[in-house]
Amino acid sequence: VNQQVSDYIIGYGEVVWENSTLRSLVETYFESAKKTLDIAENVTEYVDEAKRGERYIVAAVAQFEKDKENDVGKKTKRYENTLRELKKFEAMGNPFDGDKFTTLFKLMHKEQESLLERVRETKEKLDEELKNIEMEISSRKKWSIISNVLFIGAFVAVAVGSMVLVCTGVGAGVGVAGLLSLPLIAIGWVGVHTILENKIQAREKQEEALKKAHRIANEMDKGMETDKVDMNSISGKVHALKSKITSMLNAVKDATEDGANEVDTKQVMETLTGDVVELTEDIKAVGDDVAKYSKMIEETSYHVLQKITGSGK
Repeated sequence: VNQQVSDYIIGYGEVVWENSTLRSLVETYFESAKKTLDIAENVTEYVDEAKRGERYIVAAVAQFEKDKENDVGKKTKRYENTLRELKKFEAMGNPFDGDKFTTLFKLMHKEQESLLERVRETKEKLDEELKNIEMEISSRKKWSIISNVLFIGAFVAVAVGSMVLVCTGVGAGVGVAGLLSLPLIAIGWVGVHTILENKIQAREKQEEALKKAHRIANEMDKGMETDKVDMNSISGKVHALKSKITSMLNAVKDATEDGANEVDTKQVMETLTGDVVELTEDIKAVGDDVAKYSKMIEETSYHVLQKITGSGK
């Protein structure tokens, strides 16, 4: 959910709820946001599991530094305590393994594509409505001009004709009647003109509302593209984190498997000492991105719901 989309919806709230097409789209948009939030919360659970594994590795590295200093000269079980911590990490496994994680991001991608298609269909429908309104306004304005010309022509013709009849004395009674009818013609013209102008103004108001609705749909389109970029970024970082954990698990296996010796353990631990820093950074990056995205969804959804229920007016 994009903040600018939320601002547009709140700013043009009356337009949203008066246009059934747009209202339906906005409701779908925030239903999709709820689903995205659920997925983000699932990713957060995986990140929390990864943090637990990180603690085991950090503990193993700290223990390794102690074991190097202690029991100098011993040829067996020098890194026994280090291996104990490594086995905890190994037993935990990779929280991002399996189909569930992949399925989550596939669902998210499918949800975004479906919503994006809905946004673009709505834009096309609004475009068509706006085009029809603009054509109708143009037509009514033409008729307004024609009616003005006709009424003015009729008024002038009656006035001139009546004056001629009165002045020449030929059909003086008809001329007087014509002159007396001029106020009625004027009143009729005012009435017709007012009706046409009111209809034009009503259509222009509708046109402005459709333009605002179209702006909202445009912002939703842009917002969806931004959301896709954000989620692809998170997905990429999670995949990188998954690969990092897998690599570290493979290294730990070299130290804990049967037949491994002190040299194997030492080599593995020297590698993991550098990897643990990258692991911490990767976990933090994913956790921060998901938390930021979740917070944005929650806040924007809350403000829009306030507007919907009227409590935000």
